[in-house]
Amino acid sequence: MTTLRRAAEHTAMPWANGRGVSYEVARDNDAAGEWRWRLAIAPITEDGPFSPLPGVHRELTLIDGDGLVLTIDGNMVGCHPGHVVRFAGYSHTHAALTQGPVVDLNVMSREDAPMTMSIVRGPTTIESCAALVAISTCHVGYDGREEHPQPRDALIGSIHSVQLMSGTAAVIRPMR
Repeated sequence: MTTLRRAAEHTAMPWANGRGVSYEVARDNDAAGEWRWRLAIAPITEDGPFSPLPGVHRELTLIDGDGLVLTIDGNMVGCHPGHVVRFAGYSHTHAALTQGPVVDLNVMSREDAPMTMSIVRGPTTIESCAALVAISTCHVGYDGREEHPQPRDALIGSIHSVQLMSGTAAVIRPMR
């Protein structure tokens, strides 16, 4: 079943390092109740280290603002809207803002449930995904319905086919 979750419904969660808050969009838990993968939106308002997460694959893209540089194990990587940055959770990662605060969308997944993110623009058909997050206002069709998700709204669930008629969205699906 697919659910449309509005941005105001995302759950605030403190960062592991205590330096900020993210807003959980979706998660998939294992039998013990621990997350296998987690999708969240995170405002970054100051330079600082990322929380180390051994055994976790991380991917992020900027959805608001422009100008974040990640230093990942000594290598500088520019982060820009529409570009997905991938790195290991055990990597020593430091964020530096270059043009003021930003907001990122990130997916973190454990090794036994690897997920990946891609940025898509409509019109297009999206087959089989776990979540779709609107980056801009979108017009989507799914399960015989049409919706207009606003930025940061998300379609969550076992989504078999979505028509993205207009807009830009991040699509989260299992790695193949």
